[in-house]
Amino acid sequence: MAIKITCIKKADAGHEAAHEAIGHLGWIDDDTRKIGTSTPAEIHNWITSENGVAYIQDWSGIKSYVVARISSSGTPLLKAIDDTRETDDLLDLPECEGFFDRVPSP
Repeated sequence: MAIKITCIKKADAGHEAAHEAIGHLGWIDDDTRKIGTSTPAEIHNWITSENGVAYIQDWSGIKSYVVARISSSGTPLLKAIDDTRETDDLLDLPECEGFFDRVPSP
């Protein structure tokens, strides 16, 4: 199963690292077209434990795959891979305006 991450909801301010600013991610399942929301930790666990595949896609259709990493402080985090380099492109996704009003969290 693969999911396309479409938007983010930022967490409260005051985080030491940029990746910690993401509180939830909105996504759509490629196969079933189901939409959902998950925390970065939930997606990290899904990728590492269940061989899940997540990606983001730019306006031209180019995909960047999301990988699960552990920060130097031991915090699970997600990074996008763009041309074999890790990026913070997840932070560039739009805010999920109204998305979380329509979709229950798992």
